[in-house]
Amino acid sequence: MKDNEKTNNENEQIKKLELELKRKDEIIVNSFKKFGRIFEQYAPFSSKLSKDEKEHLLFLGKPIDAISFCQDKILFIEIKTGKAFRTPNQDRVKKLIEEGKVEFREVRF
Repeated sequence: MKDNEKTNNENEQIKKLELELKRKDEIIVNSFKKFGRIFEQYAPFSSKLSKDEKEHLLFLGKPIDAISFCQDKILFIEIKTGKAFRTPNQDRVKKLIEEGKVEFREVRF
């Protein structure tokens, strides 16, 4: 086998391995995302929320996971597991809330 053919063969094998690794990595990432979405449903049972926060929790899912209409406040809740981080859209919503750019609007028909 010529050196050129051997190099091409090796390059093809490397590309196949890289593709397989990428696919497996995507499977792992998707599994973590699914786990996170399932875990969000258990927030009302978490010891990290007060009784008042749990009792008045309304699950949204996107862009923020939940809102709790507590007796003395309205709490926006984003649930994360492991090393997960907020999306840019979640960061934008957080910033708007922190800046007080939240309104109440009544719409009648």
